[in-house]
Amino acid sequence: IFNSDPYYFINSYELAERKKEVLSECIFSTDDGYTYKIIDEESVFLQSVPFVRNVVVPSVVEYKGFEFNVTGLGEAPFYGTELLSIFIPKTIQYILCDTLFAHQDVIESVIIEDGNPKYDSRNNCNAIIETATNTLLCGCKSTIIPYGITEVANRAFCGCKTLPSVVLPNSVQSIGECSFKDCEKM
Repeated sequence: IFNSDPYYFINSYELAERKKEVLSECIFSTDDGYTYKIIDEESVFLQSVPFVRNVVVPSVVEYKGFEFNVTGLGEAPFYGTELLSIFIPKTIQYILCDTLFAHQDVIESVIIEDGNPKYDSRNNCNAIIETATNTLLCGCKSTIIPYGITEVANRAFCGCKTLPSVVLPNSVQSIGECSFKDCEKM
């Protein structure tokens, strides 16, 4: 398709140059205080949030006129907060669960948006489950491990000082290293 408008090519070039400039920044913050790491031309990972109690991870974020899909949660993005709840959209395809809830002993609600192809929080269990393997990756003090879970991942509840107890359904076949480390109330 040929565009006869002479400004079309100039504007396309300028747009491409602006995008290169934005991509070279690697990390940026938005007005809400959330910090993102650019992964590629279309996607970013959430790196950190300010001290907030309830987090709704956006599926798309705009920066300097460009939209990026939020596709991952980086290492310890909630460190230094006292998170009560988190909503994770269906666009999230990567979660570093070992440190996701590090030092988060008051979190009560974990919800994965329906339609996420990789993760779920089935039956309102308040946990992050890797759907394909039925592995509970991250839990909190109000997690109820649903039947069908076959594994509790390494460090799934590590540092959850207020976790009162856990009932393991008979579907659980393995429990990872340090899954319940520093769970002082258990």
